[in-house]
Amino acid sequence: MELEENGLYVIKDSYFSDFKDKHLMLNKLESRPYFYALKESDNIFWMIPLSSKVENYRAKIKKYEAKFGRGKCVFYHIGKMMGKESVFLVGNTIPVSPRYIKQAYTVRGIPYVIESQALLNNIKRKHKKYLTLVKQKRLRPNIDIFTIHEKLLH
Repeated sequence: MELEENGLYVIKDSYFSDFKDKHLMLNKLESRPYFYALKESDNIFWMIPLSSKVENYRAKIKKYEAKFGRGKCVFYHIGKMMGKESVFLVGNTIPVSPRYIKQAYTVRGIPYVIESQALLNNIKRKHKKYLTLVKQKRLRPNIDIFTIHEKLLH
């Protein structure tokens, strides 16, 4: 399957059984949409899970920013798409290979692609910063994303 940059996708449940980790987001029976954030290579795509629990995450962002400063929270981003706000769970990003992509997330049968440049720029900036902080060992994610990454490469 050819993935379209900035699209939403559904990940197969087999990903979550192959990479068992209690901290991985529940896949909701292959119904949770994931945002295709970054193509690293033909074999690795970084995907960000989405949530509709906006108020819950708005409170988390507010608490984090009260401690570290406005705009400093790289873990979550609230953005409007499909006419409503959704939360991009940047801190739960996972590497995925094409064999684990079930299908494009569709709206009325049409694959959904985010078109707002402002939204895309904000998400991708936070995602890049998050991965950099993890690589520098300044952040320790609950999920060992780079071990999964290595397994996907081999």
